[in-house]
Amino acid sequence: MTEPRLRKQKNTKEHFDRLAKEYDNCRTFDVKPVYHLARMVGRDEIRLCDLGCGTGRYLLPLMKILDELGTTVKRATGVDINPNMLEVAKMRTEGFEIPVDWVFAPSYETGLKSNSVTMVTAFNSFHHLPIESTAEEIKRVLEPNGYLAIYSRTKDQEAEHIWGKHFPDYLDYSQVLDREILGGLVKYDGYKLIEEKDFSFKRYVPFTRVYEQTKNKHYSTLALYDLDDFERAFDVFVEKVKRSYDDLETITYESSYTLFLYKKQS
Repeated sequence: MTEPRLRKQKNTKEHFDRLAKEYDNCRTFDVKPVYHLARMVGRDEIRLCDLGCGTGRYLLPLMKILDELGTTVKRATGVDINPNMLEVAKMRTEGFEIPVDWVFAPSYETGLKSNSVTMVTAFNSFHHLPIESTAEEIKRVLEPNGYLAIYSRTKDQEAEHIWGKHFPDYLDYSQVLDREILGGLVKYDGYKLIEEKDFSFKRYVPFTRVYEQTKNKHYSTLALYDLDDFERAFDVFVEKVKRSYDDLETITYESSYTLFLYKKQS
């Protein structure tokens, strides 16, 4: 493995270690795509696996929404390689009615039984995972006609995001994947893309919030900069944001994502 890749992995790990306890307050949760996904895959009963589950901030609402819509969640598994994130997830499910297993494992070696999962999800995590080996593992654990749902910002959407627009070299550091890659898993035999749906949300935040998110590196891309490069880029970013938005008390920008929904071919 090359030195730059090892450094990226180290920086990313340290980023999630540092933010684990406050991660849910650092990021925005959007319920609309979760409802859409739940309606698309609704069955009488379902077994879930969320890869790169973090603190469970998408898996747990998905479970509740499926139950609300009449789908019984028989079991759910959250898989992640960050023990700090999993520890927070475990605390969130104390007394939770639906059983959840939190598994410390890589996405390509989950330890789950073959054909044991109805749907695998990856919410804003797939760009951190090794694609080929993960795709093969997902195919192994999915039952026939099971689903894979990837919810992610694409590279083109990243370019339109406030950091993509204004933070110097952000797109060069970003690990977010191209739309063609996220929608191209059909090249791995056994997958059929059945939907590619975009979601866009307007964010209304004060400048102080943007400043805090950036200074404290709430996005993993920011953790990849060397310290001196980050400080220089941060100063430029602050000035560009101040010039680009008339109302710094309520900065308005678009935040867009895409849901890629696959079905395993039996």
